[in-house]
Amino acid sequence: MENNFLQSLDEIEFHDLAIKSLTLDFESKSCKFMFEEYDSVKQIYCPLEINFYGLSKFISKYPSEFDFKVGTCYSMKYEKQKDSLYELEFLFELTSLQPVYSLTICFTSLTVKRTLSDKAIEFKNTGFDSKIDERLWLEKNSLAV
Repeated sequence: MENNFLQSLDEIEFHDLAIKSLTLDFESKSCKFMFEEYDSVKQIYCPLEINFYGLSKFISKYPSEFDFKVGTCYSMKYEKQKDSLYELEFLFELTSLQPVYSLTICFTSLTVKRTLSDKAIEFKNTGFDSKIDERLWLEKNSLAV
């Protein structure tokens, strides 16, 4: 199970991912992050939900000199602490496009609900060398150019 949920995190490109909401449930020691991924194939935004369970730490560092308005994710990193405990840190950009808001959590497991289509994920993860390569990929996959 460990490899599955960590792999699901590794498959997500968090940079520039818009965060829509964060919900904490103190009773169940869980939190839910809602992001929006852009589907370049269909040209729409799709929800991405990540639920963290077994929370044992939640540290939010937001600079007091800024109004509370979180923009997009700058980066995400995680590491295994011990046994089945993991620490994850998100850095978020504010409207000033600076990664100044950090959020750190410790958790034991997670689930990812991604609504982006498999083709959109493949498109997103393909490193095109040029616009022509991108166009050829779209044509090969019978997608609108």
